[in-house]
Amino acid sequence: MELEEGAKVKSAYQVALERFSEFDGVIRKPKDDDSSLSFDSAYDPSFFIKDDKSKHVENSLEPQTPQRKTSQKRSVDEDNIVPVEDLEDLTYPTLPPADSEEFEVKVHYAGPLFDYGGYAKMNRTFIFGLRDLGCFVKTHPIESITNVNKRTENALRSMSDVDLPNKYPKIFAMTVPDIIAHGGRKILYTMMETSHKVHKHYAERLNLADEIWTPTTWCKETFKNSNVYPEIRVMPLGVDTKRYKPGLEPINFGPKIRGFRFLSQSGWSYRKGFDVLIRAFLEEFSNKDDVTLILSTRFAGGLSQKSKDRLLSDFKYFRSLVKKKDNELPHIVLHSTYTPEAQMPNLYNSAHCFVLISRGEGWGLPYCEAASCGLPIIASDHGGQRDFLTKENSYLVEPTSYFVTKVQDPAFKNLAWISHFYEDQEFPDYEGEAFEQVKHHLRTVYEHYEEAQRKAEILREVMLSKYDWSHSINKVYDRLKEICNEVDRNKENQLPNN
Repeated sequence: MELEEGAKVKSAYQVALERFSEFDGVIRKPKDDDSSLSFDSAYDPSFFIKDDKSKHVENSLEPQTPQRKTSQKRSVDEDNIVPVEDLEDLTYPTLPPADSEEFEVKVHYAGPLFDYGGYAKMNRTFIFGLRDLGCFVKTHPIESITNVNKRTENALRSMSDVDLPNKYPKIFAMTVPDIIAHGGRKILYTMMETSHKVHKHYAERLNLADEIWTPTTWCKETFKNSNVYPEIRVMPLGVDTKRYKPGLEPINFGPKIRGFRFLSQSGWSYRKGFDVLIRAFLEEFSNKDDVTLILSTRFAGGLSQKSKDRLLSDFKYFRSLVKKKDNELPHIVLHSTYTPEAQMPNLYNSAHCFVLISRGEGWGLPYCEAASCGLPIIASDHGGQRDFLTKENSYLVEPTSYFVTKVQDPAFKNLAWISHFYEDQEFPDYEGEAFEQVKHHLRTVYEHYEEAQRKAEILREVMLSKYDWSHSINKVYDRLKEICNEVDRNKENQLPNN
């Protein structure tokens, strides 16, 4: 059996998935160059403006000016959201430098900003979202690969050229920086995927902060169990529920695609549990089942032939563990090409169920995106996703046991390239009973899809009510306002020098 490579993301199916009855069946031709459609922030289109060349836009359209101290926090005008297909440049034009004293809420923001990794997406969302609420943001970019369009990059860089006193808080939003130094309150916004405790070196870095933000109670408890002393606040991340929604056109994965489709979407690594999923799928189904597993993934984020060869090599090894003939195996599609951010909702809408048996998540963004698109979820019952995934709204796989990574172990060698902080740490084992749970859940969703859809509806309501990005941004804004007010009060109470 060879792993079939999926089609590039350029077209849509002639008919939508059976569950999307409202789809009109019309094929919409993509533009010759649709790179302009790639979103450069995870938040909704109301944070962006249309390009002047759009036929729907007046040339006089200007960005809104952030409000000043005397105004109340501004909300997004939901009735004036720009449709995705009308977007060209996807961020506000660069605003001229402003006097920070005119703003009530002010923050330094450090972290990766320009790539399509999880932290960078999160950081762009908060930076643009906080600015839209009237917060003065000075960026401190951590240089990395640049995936965003030039206009987004210029806007983020221009925000690093403004002046802001160091007495105001600074957010370090990343795993952990080498140095946490700042004149004002030092906030480390971070997460970790290990079980029960974190690496001692990671804990030492956490203890350099004045305040720690983390997106889940899972991370908070692992930090507390690791002798981390600063105040820890749970500050959830989110998903753009206006864009990630059911009923969108699916992506064309070619004529061999089967009627029922499972999707797994994330980076290719041992932590993500692809070995468990692939083996379980190959064992549970056969070529007689009308089912496809879509693997949307890239090794180390790369598009090179070397990265693709790594995927195929790993797959061949997993396949060798399954005692079946090639002509007995079910259908799998590898989608290793780049999917623009604007088309990620279409990717999720290409499937009937999302499955990811991850060995560790600090948050679990793919689960949120899939849930917001209305997909039933099969997931590991371990990690940050436990804040929103329950047995009532998803299909959870409990670990059989835990193992400790060692440098000499093959398991650790598969994890070591990601992070030094994984060494000597616990991760869940999904062999034995847990492996059988994965197979059982795959079969249950396939054969009892109405039950799975009911769970998915419950979970989507959770996303809408608690995990839309607007909730996350508002919570961060409110905490920054408390800190800035305290800074300003201390300034007013200082006695003049003699």
